[in-house]
Amino acid sequence: MNTEGLIGFGNHNKQYSAEELKQALSQDALTNYGVLGDSGSPLFAFDKQKINGSFGNL
Repeated sequence: MNTEGLIGFGNHNKQYSAEELKQALSQDALTNYGVLGDSGSPLFAFDKQKINGSFGNL
C-alpha cells in the first residue's frame, strides 16, 4: 500500500535538474502523478533562470 500519497515519478517537494528529468522521462511515458485526495492532473514546469524542473499538480 502506498502510504506516501505519491503515484509514479516525481516529488513536488524536490527540484530536479534538467539531466535528471531527461533521464527519468526518456525511460517510459510520463506516469500519472497525484496526491491522495486530489484529482489534479500532472504538471511539469522548467525554470530557465534556476535551470531545473519540478513536478506539481493542478
